Amino acid sequence: MNNAKTIWDFLITKIRNPYGVAGLLGNLYAESGLNPENLQNSYEKRLDMTDAEYTRAVDDGSYAGFDDDGAGYGLAQWTYPARKHNLRAYCLGAGTSIGSLDAQLGFLWQELQGYSAVLAVLKGARSVREASDAVLLKYERPADTGEAMRARRAEFGQRYYDEFEAGAAKAEPVKRTGKEFMTAEELIRWLRYAAGVKNIYMYAAYGFQVTDATIARKARQNLNGWYTPANIAKLRKVANQTPPTWGFDCVNLLKGILWGWRGDEAKTYGGAVYGAHGVPDTNANGMIKKCYDVSDDFSGGLEPGEGLWMEGHWGTYIGGGLCVECTSRWSDGVQVTAVWNLGRVSGYNGRKWTKHGKLPWIYYGEAAEDEPAAPSAPVAPADPERSPLWAYPGLLRRGAKGEAVRRLQSALNRLGFDAGAADGVFGPKTEAAVRAFQRAAGIEADGEFGPVSYAAMVKRWEAR
Repeated sequence: MNNAKTIWDFLITKIRNPYGVAGLLGNLYAESGLNPENLQNSYEKRLDMTDAEYTRAVDDGSYAGFDDDGAGYGLAQWTYPARKHNLRAYCLGAGTSIGSLDAQLGFLWQELQGYSAVLAVLKGARSVREASDAVLLKYERPADTGEAMRARRAEFGQRYYDEFEAGAAKAEPVKRTGKEFMTAEELIRWLRYAAGVKNIYMYAAYGFQVTDATIARKARQNLNGWYTPANIAKLRKVANQTPPTWGFDCVNLLKGILWGWRGDEAKTYGGAVYGAHGVPDTNANGMIKKCYDVSDDFSGGLEPGEGLWMEGHWGTYIGGGLCVECTSRWSDGVQVTAVWNLGRVSGYNGRKWTKHGKLPWIYYGEAAEDEPAAPSAPVAPADPERSPLWAYPGLLRRGAKGEAVRRLQSALNRLGFDAGAADGVFGPKTEAAVRAFQRAAGIEADGEFGPVSYAAMVKRWEAR
């Protein structure tokens, strides 16, 4: 799949207006040729680096001038220091190369949330030109915004509209096979929801309310000898709570959702019905054998909703270089983590998956117009006691306030660095705790929680 189609498919799920997508895509093409590693041409000679060399040097830390060198880079040719800093921080937080297409798309979409006027035009545009002009004048804002430039960029956008929208209208619609009963988008929504509710790793559980009864039931089975006194004690600490704590293991998280788990507190198994929809009860190694288009090549990117496998373990790709997985390595089990195969932060020994493949029960195409929309998963409230494996929150320093600070304080306290009360105010005590953490991690102790500190915290948390 070429970059243009990948970008189109990503943006159409977000903007849902082909005119808006085409207008944005035409501008991205004019900026970078849709090459996420594109370094502004005039800087290749000035810095004596090719696109690939510049990307590699930023990734491995041998070039430290990325934020402030004034060179346009990436799909949108990000240039201003703050925007380049945020791009680098986003990629670092996602565990990807600065030149990752998936990560840049995720950052592009995140950044567009701050351009509400542009986003409104993209979603409501009645022509490619209308959308293209909004992107050129209010988002990209190059030196040349004259009529000739506007017409040229709109022409690029129109070509993509004709290829992907008008062309798609003439093509035969993708037909379901009969096995598929859930879209990839719906699967991802429920996976994200499961990661947001109170949960714990519970072997052989596919979304059980953790109660004395469910613990006793699984302990009697004691599959693979997992239900030791120590593991049972961990489960009993969170049993019989309101709202409930939900128990999952790696592949049973997927199976539970496919069997109908919806976090229904009125049901012991959250709405899941064992064996529903023809989805078999199999382990992680058996699940990858049920998939199709299975590959060990991650270089071409992944489609959201694909399964991820390594020996004895399972996860599901959710886009933007991230996946949802469940493992006993964390106290609360279900987490959003980086897919390190899609790019690696230098010096971080992250999780690498072995294979990926498409699930036969998931529809990966666009839903037909007459299909009922997939139900929306409820949004789980933020839990400040979760681990720090969230997307990078941006630079936090003295004077910052809000939920991101509260989560940082909670994480520092849980790691043994006294940040005081988790009140959401980055004051002297929080700064001292950050410095102490940085010294322990062997990084610069400047008291500011930036991308390097974030990566160190993720590493320390996973090593607990």
